[in-house]
Amino acid sequence: MKFELNDRVKVVKIVNSNTTIQDIEPDYLLGKIGIITRAREFIEYPYEIEFDDDKANASDNVLWKEEELELVESGKCCPTCGRKL
Repeated sequence: MKFELNDRVKVVKIVNSNTTIQDIEPDYLLGKIGIITRAREFIEYPYEIEFDDDKANASDNVLWKEEELELVESGKCCPTCGRKL
C-alpha cells in the first residue's frame, strides 16, 4: 500500500464524481487535507480519511482510492523516541 495509518494526505482526484455526496458537490473535496485513520488491503477503496474540514467530514465520503490521494506528510514515527520521521 502506498499510504500508511496517520499519513496526512490531500484529495487530488475524484474517481466517481457522478453524484452529489450528502448535498456537497464532489469538487468541494478536491484539495481537502486529512489523516488516514484506517488502511485496509485488498478492497477497492482501502483508505479511510478524517478531514481537517468539518464540512468535508459531514459528507460521509471517507473511503478513498490510492490514485485519488497525494501524500502531504508522513505519519511514520521513530519507534525509539516517537518523533515524526
